[in-house]
Amino acid sequence: MNYFIVGDVHGCLNTFIEILKRWDPETQRLIQVGDLVDRGRFIVETVAYARQLEARYPDRVTFVLGNHEDEVISLVLSKDSNPWFHSMGGETMNQYRKAGKRIEEDATWFANLPLYYEDDFVFVSHAGLSDVAEDPFERESLIWHRSPIKDIHKTQVYGHTPRFELTPLRDPLTHSIDIDTACVYGGKLSAIVLDDKGQEIDFISIKVDKRDINVSYFTGI
Repeated sequence: MNYFIVGDVHGCLNTFIEILKRWDPETQRLIQVGDLVDRGRFIVETVAYARQLEARYPDRVTFVLGNHEDEVISLVLSKDSNPWFHSMGGETMNQYRKAGKRIEEDATWFANLPLYYEDDFVFVSHAGLSDVAEDPFERESLIWHRSPIKDIHKTQVYGHTPRFELTPLRDPLTHSIDIDTACVYGGKLSAIVLDDKGQEIDFISIKVDKRDINVSYFTGI
């Protein structure tokens, strides 16, 4: 089965739905690199849509944990003091209140997301495997680091660090690609299509739907 891997969505529901029109669930495994939440205008709806996809295609859809989901887990489930609430988390919580939905339900779902997807040919995580971390598979490293990527001799796809150039960052030396093309900042949402051996066969980028843009984060790129 081929792979259809989508970058950071950040509540940009309409853009996410649009790019998934290019996904073929019969022949492609859908993997999303994390950061479904925060910043965009449709956070609650984006998570609901992701959960519907997972329920409909349990063997063909994988959402990996992003650092923004981890912030929700920390505040809502662990009750940790967290600066996230005072930066962008307050708005996220407010969207849940307006929707009349308990964020605890989605926080529990986040807590059960895998840190990465891996098989013989492909490795997908939120931030990629760090080349400088003592343990690159450690949770915090996998979802938070911004250091150079470790070569593991297979195709590695990640997001986390937005590419304001609106183009992916490809590194042939580490066989890695950052596909976060700054959608929520007014950029693009991107997806890479790989064949069943992890070789790139297509790259798709679509401009963010204006309905998804939160002016607080729009950069005009």
